[in-house]
Amino acid sequence: MIVGVLNRAQVTLVEWKSSQNVNSTRIQEVMQQPLSDWIKPPEGFMNCNIDATFFMEHGLAGFGAFIRENLGQFVLARIGCMEVVMSVREGEAFAILQSLLWNIDLQLFSVIIETDCKFIADQEDILECGGNSQSH
Repeated sequence: MIVGVLNRAQVTLVEWKSSQNVNSTRIQEVMQQPLSDWIKPPEGFMNCNIDATFFMEHGLAGFGAFIRENLGQFVLARIGCMEVVMSVREGEAFAILQSLLWNIDLQLFSVIIETDCKFIADQEDILECGGNSQSH
């Protein structure tokens, strides 16, 4: 069994390394494209774009977040998941919570949270904490 796990790990590592060559080229291409639908935050602020995803058949909910500075340059990104089945609203709220906690850990307090979940973005009493919330 250990040999099987080691073999699988080695195959996965080789696949990952080969994908990095392809992905790094594609990432550079994407990073050089003009930003569309992106609203520049005020001077001194950053944007944190958040989205949630669901894998119901596996009982997983995940999220992604990335931070751009006010000129649109990439700063940091984070992904995460948890084993739970939740509604879309709960998943989007979970993604925002995790991203807010991440921003606090990074000591980033002048961050505008952006989500594509209109229901969550419209809850201004939840998201009014020193910045703006926007939905796209």
